[in-house]
Amino acid sequence: GIFSLTTDLVVASLGDYKHKGALLFASGMSLPVAAWVFGLSAWLPAAMFAQAVLNSGGSLYRPVTSSSLMSHTPDHLRGRVASVQTLNQAITSFGAVVYGLGTDAIGVQPMFLIMGTATAVLVLALWFTQPAFRKLA
Repeated sequence: GIFSLTTDLVVASLGDYKHKGALLFASGMSLPVAAWVFGLSAWLPAAMFAQAVLNSGGSLYRPVTSSSLMSHTPDHLRGRVASVQTLNQAITSFGAVVYGLGTDAIGVQPMFLIMGTATAVLVLALWFTQPAFRKLA
């Protein structure tokens, strides 16, 4: 929607900027926070805003990750790295299956809370265990 489009335009206008690691961390953490708000919300406007933040976070995370990864990849390995990125997008479909099965088993709201928590744990683990991620410029 409009939030994702705005996020894409802002990211495109940044050019080569510093502190990509912090931007990745912020966008990565926006996803679980928005998932928690979405999972806990019984008020439609709050749920719609949380969904917009989820879409914006993904729109921010994907291009920053891709450009950062490719800018640090030697020329002779770029094809392999691009293949792994494509595989990552295919694995996203597996995540949708997990969401669907979990939603059938326990419901939409609990599943958003669980997956938001799992995402937060992964992003925090990456931030605290990978110094190169924090120093990404």
